[in-house]
Order: sequence, then structure tokens, then C-alpha cells
Amino acid sequence: NIALITSIIQEGLWEEKEKVYTEIMRSNGLEKYIKIIREPATVQGGHIAMARLCGGSDVPEAVMCANDYIAIGAVQSAWSNGFKVPDDISIIGNDDISLCEMTFPKLTTVSLNSCKAGQTAINSLISVINNEKVNDNVVEHFIVERSSVK
Repeated sequence: NIALITSIIQEGLWEEKEKVYTEIMRSNGLEKYIKIIREPATVQGGHIAMARLCGGSDVPEAVMCANDYIAIGAVQSAWSNGFKVPDDISIIGNDDISLCEMTFPKLTTVSLNSCKAGQTAINSLISVINNEKVNDNVVEHFIVERSSVK
């Protein structure tokens, strides 16, 4: 039972993150658990979204947040609603911003290889400038394990 908290903006990477979440849940036979909450991509947005999840009758076991600011707000909200992170709810962010090390518990997050992301972006721009096909390169990413996930 994994929920997604994402941005109210439904385009670009935000749309892609939601699409991937939905596809993975469906491919694992978990479509009945698909739960998406959209709020501003801020700490306050994460707080509001998590309060909505905590206030329902079907509180998720885990929450994937589309960015780390949302995740930080979600952790704060879970605690203020009486849930322990990660004992009651696991929360993971996305971006690996420096604040992840300063939260309690420290935030587990998905990190991109910034150097590779920059190279991919530059190569894509060069392809566009040269009127060439842009490759659908997947940027290398990895999970930075901290304390917000069991």
C-alpha cells in the first residue's frame, strides 16, 4: 500500500513520475492501492498531503514523494498526526537535497548522478541544435538509504 505525493503541476517530470508510479503499481498487481495526492511541491504541500493520507481509513504503509521538499513536509505531518516514521509509515523523497541529512529521521531519497544528468542535458541540446533525434537517455540514479524507510 504505497501512496504517491506529487505536484499539482501535471506536466514534464511531474507527469512522468506519476506515470511510472502508476505503471509499477499496476505491473505488481497493486492497482487497488494506487493513491495519488497532488499538492504544491513544497514542504507545506507535503504536510497538507500527508495529513490527508493520515486522516483516511486506509493509511498507506509507505509514501513516495516526488521531491524532497514534499517528503520533508510529509515526515513532519506524519509525526504530528501520531505516526512514527519509519515504524508506522516509510517515506522516501526524490532529489537528495542537503536538507535530507538534517531532518529527523534523516530522509531516504532517490539521487541522480548530477554529472551524468548534465552531460545528458548538454548532449540533448546539441542534438536539438543540429536538428538530430534526441535520445531518450535514462539518467543514472540510486537510492540514498537513511532512516525514513524500514
